[in-house]
Amino acid sequence: MKALPDDHETRMQRAFCSLEGLAIGDAVGEMLAYRHYQAPEIVAQGLPAGPWFRTDDSEMAISIVEVLKRRGYVNQDELA
Repeated sequence: MKALPDDHETRMQRAFCSLEGLAIGDAVGEMLAYRHYQAPEIVAQGLPAGPWFRTDDSEMAISIVEVLKRRGYVNQDELA
């Protein structure tokens, strides 16, 4: 296995921050997807407490970050 990059921890902090933003956006989008015409009112009233659900997009992003954490790069076979 290749050695992890010297700045691996910094990269992973950024990856987790990006993953968190993606997952929140994904959950909000899923919540509003079928009521898009009501989205402004729903957001103005405050988003529901949850649970918020993630989609396959978030699941794929989680898988990519897990491989990055272990390998330091995207290993296609491991990701598959």
